[in-house]
Amino acid sequence: MDYNAFDPATHAEPDRAYAELRQRCPVHHDVARDFYTVSRTSDITAILNTPQLWSSRYRNGLEYRPAVGEPMLLDADPPQHTWQRRLLQKAWTPRLINQLESRVRQIVDALMDEVAVDGRCDFHESVSTAVPTLVIAEFIGVPASDRHRFKAWSDARVAATGGMPGHAQAEVEATAALDAYLRDHIGRRREQIASGRAPDDYTTQILTTTEGGRALDDTEVQQVLQLLLIGGIQTTTLHLSNLLHRLIVEPGLRERLVKEPALCELAVEESMRLDSPTLGLFRTPNEATPVAGVDIPKEAKTMVLFAAVNRDPDIWENPDAFRLDRDPTRLFRHYGFGHGNHRCLGAPLARLEGRVVLERVVARWPGVRYEQPPHRHENMIFRGYDRQLVTWDG
Repeated sequence: MDYNAFDPATHAEPDRAYAELRQRCPVHHDVARDFYTVSRTSDITAILNTPQLWSSRYRNGLEYRPAVGEPMLLDADPPQHTWQRRLLQKAWTPRLINQLESRVRQIVDALMDEVAVDGRCDFHESVSTAVPTLVIAEFIGVPASDRHRFKAWSDARVAATGGMPGHAQAEVEATAALDAYLRDHIGRRREQIASGRAPDDYTTQILTTTEGGRALDDTEVQQVLQLLLIGGIQTTTLHLSNLLHRLIVEPGLRERLVKEPALCELAVEESMRLDSPTLGLFRTPNEATPVAGVDIPKEAKTMVLFAAVNRDPDIWENPDAFRLDRDPTRLFRHYGFGHGNHRCLGAPLARLEGRVVLERVVARWPGVRYEQPPHRHENMIFRGYDRQLVTWDG
């Protein structure tokens, strides 16, 4: 089958390509870039449920980039990953998330106030980028005034991860700058903890939490915070852009959410399913292994398509339709946040941000619509929009 993950036509309609892959070529080999793509639900689930065979140690993306030092979280396999995640789940307390909700509302309303007079904005710049960047900054306890630096570092890393050419040096520079920034932040926080003056945020939590008698060292904490800044900003930014797009293009959706705002929670989940911001991620097999009749060589980069699962007609009735009447229990099991032991740890925060933004746009922007067609973010791993010029009725 002729499938090109880097073709702009694929970026424009990835789900059409994934449907063809599921039906005609469930394991595709890109000979030019030498990587495999797996698109059937049963195969994807099996891969994600067997980390002892399908490793994360070479990190995500096409390049073989073993983690520096001890692999951490997204790059780690059991047993390291098991105790790391247990520790981080202790720190990721419901109280920490719940106390953020009022603050997220304040942030969203303040951003919307800034564009209220104009009655128009680029949603990407004014809201979908700004909200997760400001929230993550507050969550980990770094100055909100640095948010533009975080976004620049995130963009450089994501472009390289997504196999876009010409971004290698920018990624090296962004990684070095971010590492230096986080080392300084962690050093200051250690001093605050020692003096009893540390704020109760996520950095303090992960520096003071233990699992099995062991705490994270500074390098490990740095990797966790880096993952939050890079992954949390990029994926949530795209998720928010997808939410707005659905609100605009789905007939009657805004009117229904005005009447039934409680449905915003389900709308967030249906958007994550239908327009998965993370199309898929990579694993590498520790030994040669057959998948759907294709022998995948040892340590061959293999992309598993979360988005293909989320539109699988064997799982979802009318999978290409945006519906708010799906069984919530099943809907919440979509693969928009991944699956298995690496399922996104930050999902509660992303859900909170999505729900609050959707509620406030519905309430404050009647008749929201595009002034011109939006521009889709072009990347083989991520889906969303990087320019959305919108207006609304004042």
